[in-house]
Order: sequence, then structure tokens, then C-alpha cells
Amino acid sequence: MTLRHLNKKRNKIRRKTVSRRAKESKFTVSVLSAVLICVAGLVYVFQISGVATKGYEIENYEKTLFELQRENQKMLIKIADLKSMNNLENEFGKLSVIDYKNITYITSISSAVAME
Repeated sequence: MTLRHLNKKRNKIRRKTVSRRAKESKFTVSVLSAVLICVAGLVYVFQISGVATKGYEIENYEKTLFELQRENQKMLIKIADLKSMNNLENEFGKLSVIDYKNITYITSISSAVAME
């Protein structure tokens, strides 16, 4: 064997090794890409389900808020009704108050005094 023949053999071996490494690196990149795509898909699905859950919770809170606002308005109307003049007159009539018709006032120099 000549030196030239040996060099050709070594180059072929080197070429095979380099091409094999290139194929292995392409395979590794492909596998890593597939894994990253799967992980990204799972993260996306979990985020979407979380957003949907929060949407339902917000909807329930809005319904509760609306009901509480309606109840608050009803209570404000009831408070206004209880403070109204008709109600005060009715409550005043229930009390045992004596109506004095003949009241005489005696005035003194310093102050006024009422007599029955």
C-alpha cells in the first residue's frame, strides 16, 4: 500500500464519521424540536383552560354583584319608606301622647313658663 492509498482510506473514515455525526445531530435537533413543540402545546392547553375557568368565576361574581346591587336598591327604598312622613305620623299615632288644647303661658321677666 502506498501512502496515497492510506490517506484516501483515512479520509473516507473521517468523512463517514463526520457525516454520521451530522446525521446524529439532525436527529437530536428533530427530537428536541418535537419535545419543545409538545411542551409548548401542553402549556398552551393549560393556560387556555385556566382562562376559561377564570371566565366562569368572573361571570358568577358579576351575577352575585348584580343581585347584591338589586337588594341594596330595595333596602334603600325600604329605608326611604320608613323615613317618610306617613310612616312617622302612623308611628306617632301609636304612641300614647296627650294633646293639650288649653295651654296658658306665663311670662316672667327672665323666661317663659307654660301652665296647664
